[in-house]
Amino acid sequence: SKMNEEDFKRLGIQQSVSKPISIENLTNLLKDTPASFLTHGLIGLSQQSKDQVGAASSSDSSEFVPVKIESLFMTARSIFDIYIKLGPKKFVKVFRYGDTLSKDRLAQYKAKDATLLYLKKEAQEHYVHYCDQLLNNLLSDQSIPTDLKTSEVMNHGELALNFITANGVNKKSLNYTKNYVGKVQTVATEIAKSNGFIQGFMENFALYDHATSTTLLAGLMILDIGIEKKDLFEASALTVLLHDIGLLNAPEVVKAQDITKMNEAELKIFYAHPEEGAKALSGMGILPKEAIEGIRQHHMRLGGQGFPR
Repeated sequence: SKMNEEDFKRLGIQQSVSKPISIENLTNLLKDTPASFLTHGLIGLSQQSKDQVGAASSSDSSEFVPVKIESLFMTARSIFDIYIKLGPKKFVKVFRYGDTLSKDRLAQYKAKDATLLYLKKEAQEHYVHYCDQLLNNLLSDQSIPTDLKTSEVMNHGELALNFITANGVNKKSLNYTKNYVGKVQTVATEIAKSNGFIQGFMENFALYDHATSTTLLAGLMILDIGIEKKDLFEASALTVLLHDIGLLNAPEVVKAQDITKMNEAELKIFYAHPEEGAKALSGMGILPKEAIEGIRQHHMRLGGQGFPR
């Protein structure tokens, strides 16, 4: 659902904010986001906090997560409790949920070369969802330059890795995952140089964002599975990255993969996309058969559910 005037008043969405990426109206990308999405759960977290604005608290750094300062100034009223760091164990709350944010306040921080502010760790998942919504809106805006979209997709991958780090995955897994994602992109880029179909998929940022996120998760899983042979590694990598290539020419509602919003014809296209992707790639003779089969089966389940059947 779209925001109404009351939602705008309550959140205070701004018309613009100064950004290093030089897009004055970037905050307008949040205007179609339901207020309930942005605020769900955060009011309760703020009410539970005993920290007062302006008062220093002696807290361990592990209780906080750093976030880029500009990302918190996308709304005119804060949807988080926000802190600054004065020392290894000294944090000061500078905004509480609902406080007014301003360009002037942002300029003051930037004049002091501040690039990071801090959230309590328990708010990190909400922050990830907030950034995810912003990225989705950015990717769907045709006026946003391609290089910015590419940069933000990669930034979102880094954000996801940071979230995984904060929630218990060890450093070895993360290093492997970064290496895995890099290799996947290298292999796919090389193939795309001589294949317009794959190049088109990689330039479709909504699909490629989902592909990158899935590849991050696959990297964590593959380390435990123990895939070490080069041919199997590349086959699994390409399967993960290109699994939704059959959606490339589908209508936007199908690409969104929300079956509750599809009509009968759109559902037919959606349920056919694993097979369509596998057929298109198998006819090109550039991917290993294991990758083709993985793309064909990516919506199948061990219990017999899923599709195609």
